[in-house]
Amino acid sequence: LLAMQRRPMESIACFEAVLQHDANNPAAHANLSIMYAQTAQPGKAIQHGTRAVELLPDSFEMRFNLGVMLLSQKRTVEGIQQLRVAQKLRPDDPRPVQHIDSAEAAMRI
Repeated sequence: LLAMQRRPMESIACFEAVLQHDANNPAAHANLSIMYAQTAQPGKAIQHGTRAVELLPDSFEMRFNLGVMLLSQKRTVEGIQQLRVAQKLRPDDPRPVQHIDSAEAAMRI
């Protein structure tokens, strides 16, 4: 609820508390990733996004979000890798391909 109310700092505290009791909670890691991205903490966002993907490797949303975050931090090769896996997980969703195409075009410039 705190995240939906746009109260990211309070959300972060709650999700961190979850991890104190269950360090392998993929939902807590995924949500922390989003909250840290929203609060301009890309290192922590990527750290938690990576852990979420490790825990649930077949999650399109987690792979897609991590890929976009990596691209935003100029970690293009890693971002494209995550987006390619997301594309395979949900081939009918055009968003991974759009981000991959944009990243590859930027690399050619």
